[in-house]
Amino acid sequence: MSNMPPPQDKIAPEDDNDTCPVCKSTRYLNPTLSFLINNCYHRLCSSCVSRRFTLGPAPCPYPNCTLILRKNKFRRQTFASLETEREVDVRRRVARVFNKRTENFVLGMEGEERDEAMRRRRDYEERIEKVVFALLKGGEEAQWAERELEEEARDESGIRENEERARIEGAKAKNRGEVEKLKSQLNRELAEAEVRLEGEEKAELKKGRVQVLVGSRDEGEAKRVWERERKRIVREFERKRAEKEWDVLEGFQEQSRWFVVRKEVEVSWLEAWRKEAATVGGGYEVGEYFQRGLWEAFSGLGVCVEEEKGE
Repeated sequence: MSNMPPPQDKIAPEDDNDTCPVCKSTRYLNPTLSFLINNCYHRLCSSCVSRRFTLGPAPCPYPNCTLILRKNKFRRQTFASLETEREVDVRRRVARVFNKRTENFVLGMEGEERDEAMRRRRDYEERIEKVVFALLKGGEEAQWAERELEEEARDESGIRENEERARIEGAKAKNRGEVEKLKSQLNRELAEAEVRLEGEEKAELKKGRVQVLVGSRDEGEAKRVWERERKRIVREFERKRAEKEWDVLEGFQEQSRWFVVRKEVEVSWLEAWRKEAATVGGGYEVGEYFQRGLWEAFSGLGVCVEEEKGE
């Protein structure tokens, strides 16, 4: 069952990640130097791996490490920390066996039965963490974890079924990602094409207008005519802008056509508030209170959805 060696307590020190602990080669002298690891998580440079394991399996060169290593099992280190590398490998190995999904527990259940199933699901997840921790710790606890893995692995049909479900869901997610990526690419290409066509259309319009203005005159005369036309348009625009009175509210009117707020409205419970120094001193007017209430009452009365759609 086990495809990993027992946990090792002699993981290589990481004080110097640029030096091979066996041959002492450094990246300073050999910039292309690369490091590989095996099941014992002891770092070796690629030269040491080729020199020691090309002829066949051989023991790990680290002192007190008795594992027999094979060249085809060496791989590049993914994480900077070897402890993290080892934990990820252990979790990956455990996940291949403990791969039950939530639907394995709660499918077809409701009410109290579903709550009880979710409790079993949480116990299952806690069991996974205990197995991972035991494998990382080693010793007798690792032996218990190996027995747990062997016991769980007996349900081969369930494991294969869950693997197939995960594979199908992964393929669907990958397809969705590819579709979204393709849609984004098409939208980007369409937007670029629209911008390009818009620019070409504007250029054609300008060219056509110049030709209309100048007839069969030469290119230099056409440019002069177009420049005069452009200046005329700019002057006309500036004149119209100067004639129009500037309005900070841009035509917005506070008065409503639906109601008129009277200056004096007698409301007994507002009279005391109207006379308070804090209210008057702050510049607040009771009329604003009435106006807000009327705005809220009449808001939307002048909106005709069907007419808006028609426009």
